[in-house]
Amino acid sequence: MFRCCKSTCPSSRRLTDVRAQVGEAAAQAKEIIVPIALDAKDRLLPLALDARDRLVPLAEAAADKARPLALDAKERLTPLAEVAIEKARPLALDAKERLVPLAEVAIEKARPLAEQARGKAADVVEAEIIPRLVELREQAEPLMEHGPALAAAALVGETLEPEAEPKKRRHPIRKLFLLATLGAVAWLVAKTLLGSRDDGWELQETDLDDTEDVPDETLSADDASASAKTVARDAKPEPADYGEGSYRGENPPEDFNIKGNERSMKYHVPKAIGYERTVTDLWFNSPEAAERAGFTRALR
Repeated sequence: MFRCCKSTCPSSRRLTDVRAQVGEAAAQAKEIIVPIALDAKDRLLPLALDARDRLVPLAEAAADKARPLALDAKERLTPLAEVAIEKARPLALDAKERLVPLAEVAIEKARPLAEQARGKAADVVEAEIIPRLVELREQAEPLMEHGPALAAAALVGETLEPEAEPKKRRHPIRKLFLLATLGAVAWLVAKTLLGSRDDGWELQETDLDDTEDVPDETLSADDASASAKTVARDAKPEPADYGEGSYRGENPPEDFNIKGNERSMKYHVPKAIGYERTVTDLWFNSPEAAERAGFTRALR
């Protein structure tokens, strides 16, 4: 018996090189993935905690409201269910007594018909289908014998003249192949014309509450806009309908830079994506003021 030394065998050295390359690739992947995972964790953890703080009170409130309704429904539905069961039991027994004899009579009548149909099918298979299959096999044997020679001659560019008898026997095979091809084409056309063209597609809904159409009309002069903003900043802000820290007007003071949407009851901070597209006359000076007013922060 021969033994392969690990230090001199080429396969062992190749396996060692592959293991080293795999280890190096794994180390590089670890160096890339670990910072990304830590960054994702730092970003997602505050969002998860915020969502938990908001959803837990809502869930508790929903449970407190749903518990009495469930108990009330149970008290009302239990007697009704018992009455329904009492009324349905005699009907079920009566139906059973009526349907069982009818089913037995139907089975007795259908058994001879089934035996007769099976006998006719067996006769058709033996008398027509099996002889036809044998005939088709006999017709296909010459084609199978001369097929490779014809294919080789076609590749070379020559033409072989088959005998008369094999040519006659190949004719039904070609007809069957042509019929099968036409049937497949007809099936594909029917499927294309009758099939639904929008299968697998769904309409994508967009949130129109967070954004509003920007009006086409703008101020005619920049100095008029600047003077209006200067007057609004000098004036003392008056609280809007949503308490302290809110302002209603087209030209808010400098500290009131958070937009509020009364339709969706959401507020947009200056760095949000939909901030510039949102047109409003309701402003807040801080996210806390907006949340005290009942607004929630928009996701975009």
